[in-house]
Amino acid sequence: MHQIIKKNYLKDGKVYIWKETFAIIKSKKPYPNAFANIIDKNETTVIIEQSKYDEENVSEIEKDWKILTF
Repeated sequence: MHQIIKKNYLKDGKVYIWKETFAIIKSKKPYPNAFANIIDKNETTVIIEQSKYDEENVSEIEKDWKILTF
């Protein structure tokens, strides 16, 4: 029988919600000033402030995301 050990990692933690609103886009190119560029052999996914992407380089987009920092 296995013993389950529970730990409350967030018990005394704080969460910061960024004031900016972000978009997650499939892009034709990386963005140097993005929060993140995730590049694999099939596509480039970019997390960027919603007001800072270029429509002509976007093939798909999801808007209105917030970043949480724990």
